[in-house]
Amino acid sequence: VTTSFWTGFPRQFWTGDYPFIDYADIHHYGREGEVRPLGYVYEPSDFFDAAAFSQKLSMAHGAISPNGANMPLLRGETGFVFENDDPFSWNEADGLWLHNLTWAGINAGGMTELYWTGAPTGRHIAGDSHNHFGVYRTFATFMADVPLANGQYRPANAESSEATLRAWGQKDVQNGRFHLWLQNRDHTWQNVLNGAPISPVDAEVTLTGFAPNEAVQLVWWETRSGTVLREETVAVDAEGVIRFEVTGLMSDVAVQGYGVGSDAPVV
Repeated sequence: VTTSFWTGFPRQFWTGDYPFIDYADIHHYGREGEVRPLGYVYEPSDFFDAAAFSQKLSMAHGAISPNGANMPLLRGETGFVFENDDPFSWNEADGLWLHNLTWAGINAGGMTELYWTGAPTGRHIAGDSHNHFGVYRTFATFMADVPLANGQYRPANAESSEATLRAWGQKDVQNGRFHLWLQNRDHTWQNVLNGAPISPVDAEVTLTGFAPNEAVQLVWWETRSGTVLREETVAVDAEGVIRFEVTGLMSDVAVQGYGVGSDAPVV
């Protein structure tokens, strides 16, 4: 049970005297060169970075935000509206915008995107020469065995040694688990479309709060096919910190961590 509003986010509606409301809802389209009515969330350049476009609103009004409704958030309508030519209709970015928008949903804010495929965006996801619905399957495959409803997951607060590497996700320190999307932030649909040079990134990623002196199994996933790439084991140090390396990342990759007593998938 919920309702939606044409514009804005009347937080008091969901935090007031309506006990049967299940999730909050917001409608918002990205418009080239325009950030209203969410100028406090966005910069104009975020239109060209689909991952930032999703993550910023999620963190601003998602369940864990002081400006959220303390419940899951759905962006019940969204889309990208261009001033002139519409490259997504002609698949000029090969669905990278949808890939990054979808995987950015792994962030800890708690917002789900619902891409609205009516006019003028009806050909963005599926058109005469392209169909990107498979993007949803790969993300769903990665998340399928993550027990987010167990009440233990918190923001991963992963730190990267390089600002160019995004590390978004959540962790369950009680059960020794985490999941992250690692993205080269320069790998945006606009940079790919324009042929801009993208340098590979090497970085160390750290997470804190885990049981010290244990072992964690890392399972690495290819984000386009939804298949497991490899697995490795890393140690948790005496302070409860996990460290692992990312090397030569041009685009993105996903990783899940399984601590002692948790069940990792069979590779």
